[in-house]
Amino acid sequence: MNKELVRTIIAIIIVMAFAFGNMSIANAGTSDLSKAKNWAKSHYSEPIKVVSQGKVPTNRKGTVYIETLKTKSKGGYKGYTISGGYSVRYPSKVKKGKKVTMYLVYNPKNNSCDDIVAVVCLGKVK
Repeated sequence: MNKELVRTIIAIIIVMAFAFGNMSIANAGTSDLSKAKNWAKSHYSEPIKVVSQGKVPTNRKGTVYIETLKTKSKGGYKGYTISGGYSVRYPSKVKKGKKVTMYLVYNPKNNSCDDIVAVVCLGKVK
């Protein structure tokens, strides 16, 4: 095989690896949201609403709310503190300063502020 052809093929493979690698990283948050929605659908028959941080209503009976939290890691498993002083931890260790998106799934059966039934973060459901 021609050396020039081999170099060209290797260059194409490297470019494709970087291109596809970046696409999977960019879509990581979307897959976590999909996991949160699928988890909620498999556990509850109520309608699902996705809201931004701090927008979960106090009267949420009858609707599954998924709250989107944009956090900055404090290092390790230390996650985010929600209202009432309750802490939500990351499912795995995270480097200090890394930006992490968490999805909190709230129980539709009651209105308690700390009744989070699932946390989806870093590709894991906890």
